[in-house]
Amino acid sequence: MYDRPLDYHNIDEADFYHVDLEYSKFKDHLYTLIDSDSADHNERLIGNMYPIQELLTSIRHYHDLMQSDSYLWYEHPILVNDNNYTLLTAKKATFSKETIATSLQACMIVGVIILICFTIWIFFIVFQTISNRRLYRAAFIDPITNYNNAAKFRMETNKLIRKHKKQSYALVLLDIDNFKILNDLYGYENANVVLKNVCSSIRQMLYKKETCTRYAADEYMMLLKYNEEAEIRDRIIKINQYVLMNASVPNIKFSYGVYFIQDYTLSVEQMSIYAGMAKDTIKGLKDEFIGTFNESIRQAQIRDKELENATETAFQNKEFVVYLQPKYNAITNKIGGAEALVRWISPSLGFISPGEFIPLFEKNHMIIRLDNYMLEEVCRQQRQWMDEGKELVTISVNLSRIHLTINSLLDDILSIVDRYGIPHKYIEFELTESAFFDGKDQLLHVVSSLQSNGFLVSMDDFGSGYSSLNSLKDLPLDVIKLDGEFFRTTDNTERSETVIRDTINLAKHLQMKIVAEGVETKDQVDFLNEIGCDLIQGFYFAKPMPIVEFEKKCYES
Repeated sequence: MYDRPLDYHNIDEADFYHVDLEYSKFKDHLYTLIDSDSADHNERLIGNMYPIQELLTSIRHYHDLMQSDSYLWYEHPILVNDNNYTLLTAKKATFSKETIATSLQACMIVGVIILICFTIWIFFIVFQTISNRRLYRAAFIDPITNYNNAAKFRMETNKLIRKHKKQSYALVLLDIDNFKILNDLYGYENANVVLKNVCSSIRQMLYKKETCTRYAADEYMMLLKYNEEAEIRDRIIKINQYVLMNASVPNIKFSYGVYFIQDYTLSVEQMSIYAGMAKDTIKGLKDEFIGTFNESIRQAQIRDKELENATETAFQNKEFVVYLQPKYNAITNKIGGAEALVRWISPSLGFISPGEFIPLFEKNHMIIRLDNYMLEEVCRQQRQWMDEGKELVTISVNLSRIHLTINSLLDDILSIVDRYGIPHKYIEFELTESAFFDGKDQLLHVVSSLQSNGFLVSMDDFGSGYSSLNSLKDLPLDVIKLDGEFFRTTDNTERSETVIRDTINLAKHLQMKIVAEGVETKDQVDFLNEIGCDLIQGFYFAKPMPIVEFEKKCYES
């Protein structure tokens, strides 16, 4: 309520007061008040308000005015005779051209700012989406197969085996046999096509709630469901047939390892190791291509762990002992050299066969340390013989396939040999023929580097691999060692002897010396002597022996 009467006669043209009530209703209500029988009531009304007719005229005037012009309205509640009304205050709104232009300009600026912000937001969303996709591909997609990589596979496997605990699962490893040969035969691009096709074929053979990946270079992992263990073998046979059909190259073969998941607390990495161990059990088996993890394999793993734990102490205590197997001159029957072989003699574990710890050392790369250890032990012994005035014979030491990939190989060798002052011509390094398939260029570089520093290089187990003649063509070797299988009894002895004779003649034409290893009978010795073999190594003359025994045979006989 206002504390002053409303002056409807002197109301400003810019301001006016209007009771917000339907016009006719308001008018009727006012006349009802005037016609009231209560004289006192009329006197109060007239005494507090201006004549009704003038009030209505003013209201009508400004009512018409508001319909034709623009006003700014303000609301005020009032009470008249216990009735609630809303008193509205209005001010005429006047807008100049400048005001309108300024307002429009401001609106345009605000609109442009909003549009720019919206555009930036859209670009941010698009950029973020592209970045997320790139990060996802880098983290979880294999670049060759364009499917899940090993990290994604581990995540999906963990999710599946934990979500579906009532479902039995097996982890299956697929390995492409001799894949490096495919690289050599068809080139890397075509070999990558094979890798992609294998993955695609596996995916098409999977059921729901199963997954797969290219886990390593030429190895794949599959998580397969089963109810009975026999189902997995049937699944693998079907998968193998389908993959072979779509591999895009002929004569490709696969090997499989199966681990039936029993311990769900194991990591996927450990399960894959078990599957790999299962696959390794079928090596050398002609007609079997599926290996299954079992308790004996688990015990072998426990044994490997035991050996790993004892390795460091073995190096410190010199438990690795050098044995020498003499190489005899085929004509004079005198020692013309020797091969250094390692034996592990542990006070706690006893005699440990090389066939047991060498594969383990190759897997955990401890073989590099063992190679250097053996070279140093040989150099130490040769230094002793030199100091005693004894004539040295060439001793060959083995270089593992893994060691050949180390950039510091030559520096490490020179550091050891030159520390003892051993003439380089008395050290021969034996490489396995299988090393040829790990990378021809790298192997050629190693051979050339060793020879340029005066060392001899030989190829061990010649004839046991897949491309021996190709090796002779490309590798400038000093010595080749014919594998013992050359001399095993065959159904066609004449044919076998022809192969040996021609191989030796070929090597001699290439200025290479020949060592025949694994020789066990006098007939073999006589034949090798006849065809011009340079050195013979085998049980017929001597087994590997401790250095003390070798000294007696070499220097005291």
